[in-house]
Amino acid sequence: MRGTSKSQKLWYSLTDFLGATWLSTWNNLGLQGDPWVPYIALAKDYGQKGRHYHTFSHVEDCLRTFNSVSHLIADPTPCASASFITIALYYTARHDNEERAPARR
Repeated sequence: MRGTSKSQKLWYSLTDFLGATWLSTWNNLGLQGDPWVPYIALAKDYGQKGRHYHTFSHVEDCLRTFNSVSHLIADPTPCASASFITIALYYTARHDNEERAPARR
């Protein structure tokens, strides 16, 4: 992991599977820039107080399940990227997240 800061290495090492999946997804989408900046921002969002279920652990569970069937999809990259960000749209202080979800899509 040359070129990554100490804090970036920490986030990566805490979630090796997620970090590897994130980096692979980032590269497969052809995105530019430092992939760890948004990854760390997402990790912080998923670690917010009030998140009891929609956490980075939940994202990891979803991605591990998805990986077991991803070979059935022609291009699994968009699905993997959606797995990282969709749950981040959940607002812990709101009680109408499910009702508002279609409006955010």
